[in-house]
Amino acid sequence: MSPPYGASCSRSAPGRSALDEGVARTAVTSTDLPPDGRAARSRRTRERLVGALYGLIREGDAEPSAADIAARAGVSLRSFYVHFPSREDLHRDMARRATARVVGLLTPIDLGGDFAARVRDFAIQRELANEELAPLRRAAALQPASAALMLARDYGRQASRDQIARVFAVELDRFESGARRRRVAALDAVASGEGWDLLRTGHGLSPAEARQVVAEAAARLLAIQETA
Repeated sequence: MSPPYGASCSRSAPGRSALDEGVARTAVTSTDLPPDGRAARSRRTRERLVGALYGLIREGDAEPSAADIAARAGVSLRSFYVHFPSREDLHRDMARRATARVVGLLTPIDLGGDFAARVRDFAIQRELANEELAPLRRAAALQPASAALMLARDYGRQASRDQIARVFAVELDRFESGARRRRVAALDAVASGEGWDLLRTGHGLSPAEARQVVAEAAARLLAIQETA
């Protein structure tokens, strides 16, 4: 079986990854890169490769090899290395694809709606986003040195907190600053990607059950006045 994409290979030269060896074997040079007239075809190939990686991770192969990704996409291994000469390039494109997918799935929450409607819509959005981004989180957990995946993770965490503060601004404004901060943190812990994964895999809940937990957490955290 081929080693995971970017993983070390026992026969590689010291300090060289399997990816480095693959690039050397295929002798990729600047002349291999597509000129302007082939840009559209190059983009399609990149999209197929990223889609293949995304699909393999979703199916449970958290670290697919370059050969597996190329085979799934229906392209040669040499073409794979031409389009993605580094692991970071692939991770960056995967993060962009995941973000675009989430944006396409979500619709704006009506900030003027009543509390129950906002809680419902918030929980639905978190289900859609967290289920879609699960492959990216799995890849990030196995690639802690990937700047692209870490940047995507940090962006997602900040976006999660910002959404809570924006959607539930009316309710949060009732609390003093310390209580407000604790409620945002508590709801974020439940509704974030990491919290969702714990509900789904750690507790074995279905997506619908996890969505209900998020809705109940939002309703209870924001409806109860601070007493401490």
